[in-house]
Order: sequence, then C-alpha cells, then structure tokens
Amino acid sequence: MSRTAAQSKALFATFRQQGIDDDQRAELCLTYTQGRSSSTKDLTYYEARQMLQDLNRQQYTTPRPQPAVQPQPTDRCTETQRRQVCSLMHTLKWYTADRRLNFATLTQFMARFPDTYPVAQLNALSVQQCSTLINQLTALL
Repeated sequence: MSRTAAQSKALFATFRQQGIDDDQRAELCLTYTQGRSSSTKDLTYYEARQMLQDLNRQQYTTPRPQPAVQPQPTDRCTETQRRQVCSLMHTLKWYTADRRLNFATLTQFMARFPDTYPVAQLNALSVQQCSTLINQLTALL
C-alpha cells in the first residue's frame, strides 16, 4: 500500500518545518526504504507513517558542518565500537564475493556524509564519529 495524500502533505510540511533539504530527504528515504529508493514517491504507507512518527518525535535538526579535525590518538574509536560496526555490517550483509566484510561499502556509505566523516576510514574516526556511524547503520536495519 503506497503512502496517502495526507501523509504526503504531512511529510513535506515536516520537512519544511524542520529545515530538511533535498539531500537529507533522499537520505531519510533510503534509510526508511532500506535502500530501495531515495524518493518519497516510493514510500509505502507504513514507511511514511514510521518516518513521520520518528521525525515528529525527535524534531530532526539540520546538522551544522564541523571543521575537518583529525582525532587525536586517544580520541580514536574504541575496539568495542569497531566490533559493533563490523557486527552491523554483517547484519546488513555487506560482504565481498568471497564472504568477507566489504569495507569499501562502508567507505562509500561514510563518503556520503563528508561533514560528519571528513576521512572515510573506520580506524580514523573519533569516538563521537564512530557513535554517529553506529546510530546511522542501526537506522538502516
């Protein structure tokens, strides 16, 4: 069942109210359709309902660009965080042809958010960046 006209109006009003631009809207659609589509036109009734509930609950705000600062060695992502990322990659089935975790896919995913991940390599992330990555990957599930 596709989204309703009322859901369409509510979605676009929410996007406008919360300052969500076209690129962010496409990312949200990819997340809620589990990579199926980046367009709101392709949202199902249930995907649109969930997106509206989540947006209204958390009052999505536009992230502010942060300076590209390399984390200090003591601020690097922890081993526990790296294992969480690997576990999420496994759950998302991000494998190479020979069934190894595909870190190229992770790098491509991170490259879509240059303000958040100025260096798209897992071992170069700070603790905060790694937490953000874990939250974003969890949202894809």
